[in-house]
Amino acid sequence: MAAVAGLVAFPLPPRQLDQAGRAQAAVCDPCPLPRPAADELGVASSAGPYVVAGWIRRKDDGAAGTVRVFDRDGKPAKVPVEVTDGGTSSCGAGCRRFDASGIGAASDEIGVRVTDGGRRYAASLPAVWDRGGNARARALLQRAERTMRSLDGVREVEKLSSGPGTGATTEYRLRAPDRLAWATGRGVESVVIGRRQWIRKPGLGWDEGEYGSGLAFKTRSWFAWSRYAREVRLLSERDGRAVLALADEGTPVWFRLTIDLATHRVVAEQMTARARFLNTRFVDFGERFEIEAPE
Repeated sequence: MAAVAGLVAFPLPPRQLDQAGRAQAAVCDPCPLPRPAADELGVASSAGPYVVAGWIRRKDDGAAGTVRVFDRDGKPAKVPVEVTDGGTSSCGAGCRRFDASGIGAASDEIGVRVTDGGRRYAASLPAVWDRGGNARARALLQRAERTMRSLDGVREVEKLSSGPGTGATTEYRLRAPDRLAWATGRGVESVVIGRRQWIRKPGLGWDEGEYGSGLAFKTRSWFAWSRYAREVRLLSERDGRAVLALADEGTPVWFRLTIDLATHRVVAEQMTARARFLNTRFVDFGERFEIEAPE
């Protein structure tokens, strides 16, 4: 319950590092990660409790790049890592360079397997994107962020995991300009209005205190993907929706956002970070929820 409360108060991971040199990141342990180059896709997924991150380049006949795997502490994973597509070579603990030539120009995924204690976990990383769409991806992100911040209200349904056997669900209701209510699947509830927050655990009464670090809550500040979008790529644009991949190697954190192109609303979010794997749906756009201070 305390962990969920912390995630709610600070829904996005804090920035920890800034850009570092690409050469350093190949073999140091731990080390700053490289920023994806303009012709690279920075993307991540989860394999069991591990973060699987890729720096992927397209070739005429496939893809090449580097895959790095991190444990719960954000350190390079000291477990067997296998890239299932193409030849590989080691670049340090939890790090594999791969060359998937011959898998075809249209191959859209790179498979990764991680083995830990006799258990095998698998992940797939997107390997196709619009390589000429970086500027459009950035413009779509900025438009979507403005749209979400201008809403009178929205409901957010979140599923959070840190690996197999873990999981928490939280539903958020936001009402502009400064009101938030959330409830977890385990019965913890909270109401936030400006600088004040009330929290109630199952079977207990409401506790009142300051929200976060004392700064007033604003719904506009809730949608802040751009601060974690040092690089943005357009993964796909079809059937009226665009999918963006965001990478911030400094935190590090990776997002995938699904945007409805007719309204420029974000309808789904996937976040991959150290010990935090998040899937979120956004619904009830424009709803002015009744959110009042508990008596």
